[in-house]
Amino acid sequence: MIDSLSSLLSRLAGSDFLIALQEAAPGAADGEPSPGMFGNPLIMFALMGLIFWFVLIAPERKNRKRHQEMLGGLKKGDLVMTTSGMYGKVVEVKDDVIVLQASEGVRLRFARAAVQSTLEDGDGGKGKDKSASTEDATNESKA
Repeated sequence: MIDSLSSLLSRLAGSDFLIALQEAAPGAADGEPSPGMFGNPLIMFALMGLIFWFVLIAPERKNRKRHQEMLGGLKKGDLVMTTSGMYGKVVEVKDDVIVLQASEGVRLRFARAAVQSTLEDGDGGKGKDKSASTEDATNESKA
């Protein structure tokens, strides 16, 4: 089977069959290449770039902006969860350092960027994010 395919390909390559197919393509008589699906490959690259932007880049920028606003709005008394999974109450906020009280008498210093999310006051450390709860509340009010 493989021998028959290779012999067929060698005969086709040696013949004028491929040249005849290329000449029979639309636009070949004018000396112009035949247009692709969208006519110009640049249109395809632009379309892929737009899809890439709307699917990956724009949502990530939105999330990053929301996270920066949350970090800028940290204040004493907020319940937070750090990126390492520790829960605590903010007791002091400095420039880039926050002090969390994990339990009575236990205070830990973290970089402000280590805060992943703020929690609701009555959450009890269950990890429900404030932003998720506001979205849930708006969805419930619409229903």
